[in-house]
Amino acid sequence: MFDRSLLPRHVVSPDTQIYDSDNYVVLDVETTNIQAGNPCVAENSLLLAVWYDGITGKYSSKWGGEYEQDELVKRIESADFLVAHNAKMELGWLLRCGIDLTKVVVFDTMIAEFVLLGNLRPYGLGLGELAPRYGAGHKDPFFDTAVQRGICPSQMPRMFVGGRCKKDVQQTLALFRQQLVALKSSKRMATFYTHCLLTPVLTDIEARGMHLDPEMTVDYYENAVSYRDWE
Repeated sequence: MFDRSLLPRHVVSPDTQIYDSDNYVVLDVETTNIQAGNPCVAENSLLLAVWYDGITGKYSSKWGGEYEQDELVKRIESADFLVAHNAKMELGWLLRCGIDLTKVVVFDTMIAEFVLLGNLRPYGLGLGELAPRYGAGHKDPFFDTAVQRGICPSQMPRMFVGGRCKKDVQQTLALFRQQLVALKSSKRMATFYTHCLLTPVLTDIEARGMHLDPEMTVDYYENAVSYRDWE
């Protein structure tokens, strides 16, 4: 029988009130753009992390790769939850930074919109599409155009990349605050919470793969063979 004591506390005893805490971090990262910055591609590199601290109300940033993000790692490890848009991307890079994803609770603003829409998609769920709908402004089109033309963010001016990353954090923060109210008023917090629980799991599987447990596989095989022989 599976030992539930092995599960993280937030999985065993779900508590959606965790999102009422001010102890959160809103994060966005910029990376090199092989396969859209996929953290599972070893050739990709983390360039910049920008985050907002819910306790202090301040923005912080750090240029550098996954081995240079100690301040960010420590802050996320001490936070109650992490806010990000399409958080699997950020979680993938945090995994490369060494964070234990089983201890991370996520508020994914893209998933929040999906839940609020009742699993329908009458419009796109990208940050650039949602931000204007929430009165959070528009994304700078020049960055996206440059990336689409094959220009890597590592080749762009730091001021340009840094400004884009901070604006993404600001827009994600605006979505988070409004979506939190909407989720509560529509009584969908539990549904949203359980959706977000799967994101760190998928991130870990995507990065490490999933394998059969050898002992359990042998047991199932032997039981199946013995049952067949008995028939």
